[in-house]
Amino acid sequence: MRSAFLSAISAIGLIALAIQPVHARAGASFFISRGAPVEAPRGFVAMCNTDKTFCATSSHEAPTEESGRQTLDMFELPGFARFSEAGRGLPRPSACGAFSFTPMASGNKTTSPALDELDELLARLKAVPVGNGASLCMASHEAPVLAAFAGMPTAGLSVKPFRLTRETGAATPQAETLKPDDGRRKAALLKEVNNLVNGRVRQRPDMEIYAEAEHWVRSGIGPRAAGDCEDLAIEKRYQLLARGFDPADVSFAVVFSTATGLHTVLVARTEEGDMVLDSATPWVRRADQTGYSWISIQSTNDQMTWVSARV
Repeated sequence: MRSAFLSAISAIGLIALAIQPVHARAGASFFISRGAPVEAPRGFVAMCNTDKTFCATSSHEAPTEESGRQTLDMFELPGFARFSEAGRGLPRPSACGAFSFTPMASGNKTTSPALDELDELLARLKAVPVGNGASLCMASHEAPVLAAFAGMPTAGLSVKPFRLTRETGAATPQAETLKPDDGRRKAALLKEVNNLVNGRVRQRPDMEIYAEAEHWVRSGIGPRAAGDCEDLAIEKRYQLLARGFDPADVSFAVVFSTATGLHTVLVARTEEGDMVLDSATPWVRRADQTGYSWISIQSTNDQMTWVSARV
């Protein structure tokens, strides 16, 4: 009887040992714990004043050309003023009357590719319908900026949330949303986008590009694309959504390490855990494998709300 009992206990032990690796693998999935609300990054709040693509409380739609038209109609395009045919305008009516855009003839192309692209961009914006008989014209205070544009990166030409396909290389906004069981496709997509943006964008501090700190803006991936960690994170988010990644599964987060200091990354939720797209590395890693101290992350319920993060 005793030997039978011991045999039974041994059998149970062997079964437990056999199934333990399965449980260990199942427990490998990792998700960031979100806590109490905290203050949102200053640059993020400033960005949301002009580009609400990733700041909405309920909308999870990918950016589209239509959303760009709506943004123009709501006075949310930085550097431009909206004036009506009736003469009402903000903020400088005189600038509208003085503004006249004439595309440069092919034989008179400037030697600066940045200015060539500016010509093309202005031509495209000129054709954008903004409603109510309104027209677009350059605000007078932008003249010094245009004069110095040759020294600026192509990222400065980005018009958010417009997608200029030639500049961004993005897929169509109508890309089919990936299904939950598309695990391999998601992993490949995260790696593709992380390497694409990291490889195309010259990483430079905000003070060097914009002469101000904490300037959150989409970097673009054109020939002169430049930006710091948050700019690359924004670009990666655009790229993921354009390729069908569920907007509800993507968040900005702030982390810290002695190597990077305070650092912004993009977090993508998958069935395997929260994966981190990082401008500091070509590797897409799970949140608990990054070695970072986690500070804060966007709430899943309200993109304008940031909460504490823990791994």
